[in-house]
Amino acid sequence: MSLLTITQFCKMKDISERTFYRMKSENKIQVIPGTEFIYSSEELFRLSEADRELIVELKMKKWNEALKNAHNIYKLNNKATAQTTHIIQNIEAEASFLKNIGFKIKGYDKRSLQIKVKTGKISRKAREEAKPIRNDFVRYAFPKAMELICNLHLQRAMISVNEAVDRAIYYAKSNEDYYEVAACEKYIHTLRRHIRRAFKESKLNTLHDFINHYNKHNKKRAYVKGAFTDDIDFMDIISLDDHKFDVAGALEWDEYEGKWRPKKIYSWFVVEMKTMFPMGYEIKSTPFTEEDIVKLLMKVFRQYGKPNKKIIMDNGLAASERCLDFIQKLGIVHEVQPPYTPTAKANNERIFKFFKEEQDVYMNDFVGSNHPTEGRHSGKELSPDETLRTIEEAKKQYDNYVNGYYLERPRTRDIKDIPPHLLDNTKRISIKTLYDYYYRTYEKKPVTDIRLRYAYMKYDLVKSFRNFYITYKKEVYLPVTEVSLVLNDPSYKYIIATDPTDLNKIDMYAAQDILDSMTGEYFKKGDYVCTLESLAMLSSNEKKAKVSIYNKRINKAYKELANNYRAKFATQKDLVNSVVSDNGLIDIAKEQTKQVEKILKSSVPVQKIELALDRAQQSITEEPEFTESSMNELNELEVEE
Repeated sequence: MSLLTITQFCKMKDISERTFYRMKSENKIQVIPGTEFIYSSEELFRLSEADRELIVELKMKKWNEALKNAHNIYKLNNKATAQTTHIIQNIEAEASFLKNIGFKIKGYDKRSLQIKVKTGKISRKAREEAKPIRNDFVRYAFPKAMELICNLHLQRAMISVNEAVDRAIYYAKSNEDYYEVAACEKYIHTLRRHIRRAFKESKLNTLHDFINHYNKHNKKRAYVKGAFTDDIDFMDIISLDDHKFDVAGALEWDEYEGKWRPKKIYSWFVVEMKTMFPMGYEIKSTPFTEEDIVKLLMKVFRQYGKPNKKIIMDNGLAASERCLDFIQKLGIVHEVQPPYTPTAKANNERIFKFFKEEQDVYMNDFVGSNHPTEGRHSGKELSPDETLRTIEEAKKQYDNYVNGYYLERPRTRDIKDIPPHLLDNTKRISIKTLYDYYYRTYEKKPVTDIRLRYAYMKYDLVKSFRNFYITYKKEVYLPVTEVSLVLNDPSYKYIIATDPTDLNKIDMYAAQDILDSMTGEYFKKGDYVCTLESLAMLSSNEKKAKVSIYNKRINKAYKELANNYRAKFATQKDLVNSVVSDNGLIDIAKEQTKQVEKILKSSVPVQKIELALDRAQQSITEEPEFTESSMNELNELEVEE
C-alpha cells in the first residue's frame, strides 16, 4: 500500500514515462501535489470505514517507527538533518494524500511531525480523565442527565448534543426529581464532553439514525450492485412505473381565465427490463387514473404480447383492484413492489435518471431532485425559472427524445451475451440495437383482441341483441359471423366487452344461461357469444351494402327456419295450411306465407312457434287442401329489408 515514485511505478508496470503521463491525463493514477509520489490504486476511494481505519492504523505504526528512527538521528546530531527532513517529508506526503481522499488522520501535519522528531513523544498520551469523571457535580448528575438527554436526543430529527444538554438543564430547573442536572449549569462544557463520549461508546448516534432517519440508515446496509440485466432473459419481465420529470411543469391554456397556467407533467412507462426498452408510455398534464393505466397496458400487450414470466409494478395506482383484475384476466403473473425501494425497479429508476441527465437538464425550468443545488437559477431567486413550453411542446420534446437520442445513444451494458460485432469501438451498444437483436429471434406470446376486450370488460355494460344488432356509443354493430335467431330475444341480456383504444369491434358475453333449441348450443353466464363490427369506419355506400347483405342473411335464416317447421308439422306429405294468428285460423294458402312470416318474426325463441303450430294442428278438423302453387310461393319466401 506504499506510495511509489514515477520511476518506480514505470518500472513496476513496465511502461514508458510517455505512457505514464497519458495515464495521468486520463485520471487513471494520482500524483500528490508538490511531490513526485503517486498512487495507482482506485480501490482506496471505495473502501469502507472499517477498512480505512485499519489502513490508518497500519500506516501510523509504520510512520511511528520511522519517527523513532528520526528522533535517534536528531538526538545523535543534536539537530535536524537532511535525513530527518526527508523522513518528515515522506510521512507528510503520505498523510496528506490519504487525507485528501477522505481518510481521518490527526497529528501528522508538518509541525506535529517536527515536534515528534525533536521530543521523541511519538504516540499521543491519553488524558487522565478519559474514563472517570473527576468533577463531583457532573459525576453525581451524569446518570439522570443521560436519562433526560437520551430521550430528548432520540426524539429529535436533527442531532444537536449542545441543544439537548441545554434543554435538559432547562427542564431540570422546574422538576425537583432532576435537581442534580440543574446544578451542572456551571459545568456545562464538562457535561457536554462526557455526554458526547458516552454517545460514541454506546452507539446512540447510530440508534438515532435508525429511529429518525431510516432511509439514511438503510443505505448503509449491504446491497448487490447493478440492475441484474444479465440474470434475466429478453421479455421475461416488464416493469410498470410512474415518473415525475425534473422540471417545474409546462403551460396550458385556461379557457375560463383566458391565460396560460403552469401545469405539472405526469407520466407512466412500461419497460422491458433486460434492454431498458420503453414498450409504451403516456404523458399527461392531469393526474392518471386506473383506466389510463389499463389502456396503456392494452396497447403494450397488443403490440408486444405478454411477458414470459411476470410484470412488476409500483404499489400505488398500478396495484389498484381495477389494474390487477385486468392483468389477472390475461393470465399474467404480477408482482407489486414494496414502497420506497427503488432498487426493486432498478431499470426504471436508471431510465428516469437518463431522462434527467440527458433531457431535463437542458430545460430552463429544470428543478432537480435537490433543487437548491441542482436546479437552474438564472437570478437570485431559489424558485425555478418560469417554464416557456406549452404542454403540447413538452410532449413532443419528450417523444423526440425517447424515440431518438435515448434509444440511439451508445451505452455501456453489463450483459455477457452481446455479440462483439454489435458493440462500437468504445464497447458500447444502443438500447435500440440491443432490443432489435433480441427481438429478431424472440417468439412473441400474442394476446388476441378478444382476450384483451374480455380483460378490459366491465360488468356494468349490459345490452340487448334485439333486432339482430347492437347500438353502442351511437354506432351500429353487426355480428361478423352468422348467429342464431334465438339470440335476439328481448329478454336475453348480454355483457359487452370493448377496447377503448379500438372501438371497431366489440364482443358479446351471455349475462344469463341461454339454450339455443335450434342448434342445441348452450351458453352459460359469462360465456363468449360472438363478435360484432362497427359500421362507423365505412363509407355511406359500404354501409348500405353491408346492411343489405346482413339483412339478407337474416332473411335466409328465417326461410330455413320456416322450411324446418313445415317439415316438422306437415301431415303426411302436405304442409299444414292453417296457422294461428291474432284473428284466428287462416286457411287460405296464399295468405299463409304472410302469417308464417309474421309469426317467425315475432316468435323467437322457437318455443313460441312450436306452441303456435301445435295449437294450429289441434284446431284442424279436416285435412286442408294443399296446392303446388301455394307450396312454391312459400318456398320462395322473401322478407322485406
